[in-house]
Amino acid sequence: MNKQNNQEKMGNATNAQTAAYAALSDAELIDLMFTGADRLPMEFAREVIARGTRMIAPMAGIIAEPKNWERDDDGCWAVLHSVFLAGAIGGKEAVKPLIASILPATETSNYWITEALPAIFGRVGLCAVDELKIIARNSAWDWYPRSTAFEGLGAIALNNPEFEPEALSFLAAIAADKKEDPEGRVWAGQTLLNFGKAEHKDLLLELAETIVLNREFSRDNVEKAASGKTCFTQYQKDWLSFYSPAELAVRQKRWEEEACSGDEEPESDGQLPIFSETERAPKIGRNEPCPCGSGKKYKKCCGG
Repeated sequence: MNKQNNQEKMGNATNAQTAAYAALSDAELIDLMFTGADRLPMEFAREVIARGTRMIAPMAGIIAEPKNWERDDDGCWAVLHSVFLAGAIGGKEAVKPLIASILPATETSNYWITEALPAIFGRVGLCAVDELKIIARNSAWDWYPRSTAFEGLGAIALNNPEFEPEALSFLAAIAADKKEDPEGRVWAGQTLLNFGKAEHKDLLLELAETIVLNREFSRDNVEKAASGKTCFTQYQKDWLSFYSPAELAVRQKRWEEEACSGDEEPESDGQLPIFSETERAPKIGRNEPCPCGSGKKYKKCCGG
């Protein structure tokens, strides 16, 4: 009986929260992105998503404002809410703001966003392909934002099998281009590695054996991939779990423990903490090879 009563109370509280968010104006919901920090619940996220594309313009404005990426108050989380919820709304209207988030997210080491973007682009789908290809081919950009575009294309290919041949051919051309930046070639190869296609084995072996950056993947991992071993963990990330009660509780507990101990994680110029919740996993460093055997760094694979 007590369990049933508790469930009823929780259900009533959830319904009350849902109604409270539904009663707010669009502007008030946007304001909460600056004041609610990382404590906004799933009911908030669902309300924003339910209002659809009309919410994308104000969130695009948040993403486009450089100062929002440098904030050192609760408002620093507004960019995360904007990216996550614009991605959940999806559609062609979401493409440009999501594309616009790639460079500042990588420049500020905002792993919360960069590790979710491939899955977000996978959800947005084919309407993001052309913009992602432009970034992927932009050799003036550092390898890190370009790798986000590579993996975004990979996620779209995973969710749209008819696009897979085009995506993998495009990435293989970058990986094979000796005029390309070596790190760019390697990260295009990493995305190919995820799909485990035998036809890319020779190219990937060449990258693993001839580029100094072969720490990113080894001959052994290429052999495993060529035998059909795939790794799509990051492409299937549920970024909206950020708003779940369980993850919210874990984050708040961690902040409280760090505040009490004084042992705070390093931050990047006062921006969002530069770690993701999955960094709690013991013994695996973010820059160590992922134990799944994909050849990618843990932070870019199962630790994403």
